[in-house]
Amino acid sequence: MRLLHSANTSAGSSGGPVFDAEFQVVGLHQAGRPGRLASGEDEVCNRAVPMRPLVSKIESPKVPESVPLVPTVEKADEQGNAVTRTVIGRLGTVERIHRGLHPDATAHERLIVVVGEPGHGLRFTKYLVRALVTRFSGVYAAIDVANCQREDAASFAEKVAGAFAAETGAGPLTGLTTGQREVRSRTVVALSETLKEIAKPDGAWLVLEGFDTAAERLSASVMDLVGQLIAELPQAPGVHLVLAGWPENLPSGFETSIDYLVAPSAEDIARTLLPPAPTPALLSFVVPTVEMALKAAEQAIPGACAYRIAERARPAVAHGAPKEQHAFRGGTCRALRGSKVHSHRSSGEEGGQAQGASRRCSSPTTPTPTTTAVPMAGRW
Repeated sequence: MRLLHSANTSAGSSGGPVFDAEFQVVGLHQAGRPGRLASGEDEVCNRAVPMRPLVSKIESPKVPESVPLVPTVEKADEQGNAVTRTVIGRLGTVERIHRGLHPDATAHERLIVVVGEPGHGLRFTKYLVRALVTRFSGVYAAIDVANCQREDAASFAEKVAGAFAAETGAGPLTGLTTGQREVRSRTVVALSETLKEIAKPDGAWLVLEGFDTAAERLSASVMDLVGQLIAELPQAPGVHLVLAGWPENLPSGFETSIDYLVAPSAEDIARTLLPPAPTPALLSFVVPTVEMALKAAEQAIPGACAYRIAERARPAVAHGAPKEQHAFRGGTCRALRGSKVHSHRSSGEEGGQAQGASRRCSSPTTPTPTTTAVPMAGRW
């Protein structure tokens, strides 16, 4: 099995890494014929050794019992440049992915259906999946179904398999029976068996996004195919489905697989500026500052989506807006400057722990919050 790619190559390129649009290594270049026209729209057609069979031979780190931190993810901007994005909120999604990584994950734990209002991070989900899956075990592929409106079930199944550098071998529909019956008896079975093979030994994660943004609804056969893949999960150990914006009802038993997204809160933003597992007191100290920055961001970019507002508010707090706020705990006056919390003794304290918990430090002035614009890369 070889992976076809359209990257430009020259003599001496053999063995070089082949990257996908998200800068992930998907193969090692083997050979090519410069200038050869491919059957599709690509100008050249080269082949590479796919990484998936190689990765499956490498022992992966064990999945930890505690939920791992995902403070940032890597993605590509509209120009194809790699950028680092801070993860704001999404703790529930990360927990679901973590549960699915365990070898004994149940079928409903291997399905994540992400739903929410536009701008709440539906399209960001794939980066969280990739960050965790590639860190520990398994293979990952993502498909934007908004680009699959002309696909029928057979071609969509091959697109899914091809995303993992595989093929189903099912072929086109024969037309000897009804389309739906043939999809379920041939196409679904072939794709499900292919995914089960791909999932050996560490699991396969398929992310389908764009159900909510497609200009036209996907064909009924494709929607039925995805629905049947959900129904096949109990018989497909190691196969994981992540559906962002899925509009259909789920089969009985998968009600707990739904991940409802909400707008990032001031506490979500505050957690990105503090050490892991901050105390409630520290959170309550920082949150009011974040709330002020959120209000300023909403006024600066009216009508913007929730995540864009959150991304604009966060650096305003990190860079010192407001410049200084004080709170008193145990005789220590803490000032938030930038993203760090500094401590100094309150006036009159000679050393040791001060007495009188009711004493407070006060700031002589209340600075006006400022905001810092953050370039947006891609869409949420």
